Amino acid sequence: FYSPPSKATLMLLLDDLVYSLPFSSQIATIGLAADENPFGVVIGGVIAQALCTTAAVMGGKSLASQISEKMVELSSGVLFLLFGIMSLLSGPEGQL
Repeated sequence: FYSPPSKATLMLLLDDLVYSLPFSSQIATIGLAADENPFGVVIGGVIAQALCTTAAVMGGKSLASQISEKMVELSSGVLFLLFGIMSLLSGPEGQL
């Protein structure tokens, strides 16, 4: 029987659609589809996305069993602040 998609599934779909469209890989995919067989480009893109997602899920599961969630939060906060300071100091030209 049919069961409606979960909230996580819908959020992942939205994330993929909204956040990956402006990246250069998507622009390259559009160009590739214009020159090659669009069906082949779709199949290749689906396979590539499935492999990347599988690697991320398996890596995340493995990593989650080795470090605590608190450590991930602390590390990401420190990195966020570090990148913000570096960006602030680099100026518009991007040179430190």
